[in-house]
Amino acid sequence: MTGEIRIYVEGGGDYKNQRRMLRRGFDAFFEPVKAIARKKRIKWSLMPSGGRTTAHDDFITAIRVFPEATVILLVDSEGEVRNSPKDYLTRKETGWDLSGAAEENIHLMVQTMEAWFMADKDVLVKVFGPKFNLNNLPQRANVEGIPKSDLKNKLKRMTKAINKRNEYNEIFHGSLILEMIDPSKVRNCAPHCDRLFKHLEGIIGNL
Repeated sequence: MTGEIRIYVEGGGDYKNQRRMLRRGFDAFFEPVKAIARKKRIKWSLMPSGGRTTAHDDFITAIRVFPEATVILLVDSEGEVRNSPKDYLTRKETGWDLSGAAEENIHLMVQTMEAWFMADKDVLVKVFGPKFNLNNLPQRANVEGIPKSDLKNKLKRMTKAINKRNEYNEIFHGSLILEMIDPSKVRNCAPHCDRLFKHLEGIIGNL
């Protein structure tokens, strides 16, 4: 294993500028571990792949092309997760072959990236303005219990009601919010996110 970490993440749309925007958001969110990687001169690459199937395909290809690197997959679970991420995705996604991937390198945003935002809600007021009523959002200590459809639809409705021209957009607003939320708060409220950070910290510590 070389000093290189490659993360393939779902999202970013079909255009380079959109993926660049999402990459900036995720890189900011992962800055606490990315900073440690820089100090140890570990190469860090985060690649938004667009759709989840493309993220899977890019991940599988990278395992073959970069055998000495640590290659990680990060996608929305899109539902409640009661088993391991590898087993969950193998059962959920028909046609996904993860047999050649290590369990510890497969990670989920449960149930969606937007759940992470619920761990640091004050940021949403900074982005959408004082009329954004946090009381209308799901109130859960474990944000991974919030259904994906409920959360995304609620964000769209709430933001559209404030300003039709500023309705929640996953790439534009999602990237901006990722840059601003506190990863330590997310880790406390999202066990799968904490699992990912611990895995990254462990990799960096061993390189």
